[in-house]
Amino acid sequence: TVDDEAADWVESDLVGAGELVNQLNISRGTLDNWRRANKIIALRKGLRNFLYPLRQFDRRKPVGGLDLIAPLFTSPEEAWEWLVAPNRMTGGKPPIDKLREGNVSVVRSAAEGALDYA
Repeated sequence: TVDDEAADWVESDLVGAGELVNQLNISRGTLDNWRRANKIIALRKGLRNFLYPLRQFDRRKPVGGLDLIAPLFTSPEEAWEWLVAPNRMTGGKPPIDKLREGNVSVVRSAAEGALDYA
């Protein structure tokens, strides 16, 4: 579960489902479909609730490539922590920023490389 006070999450505005559907102007069903299809990262808060990092969205949809990256990690929290940390394999930028630029293959290679050493 996410500790809202943890320094690792500082750069990530986290919002609940209700706030997110309002901000993106999408339906709750769309959000649930994205979560089930691994198209977005949903951080568990409690038994049935999730928090969603805003940084993974571009305009009104998820950043492309998350569905290829997230399943490589053991948990959404681990995936998100990796995505927001500057990485030498992504030019010193957080991998999420490279995804936002459309560099899915670079980020996927970096994720696979990171996991080789885990």
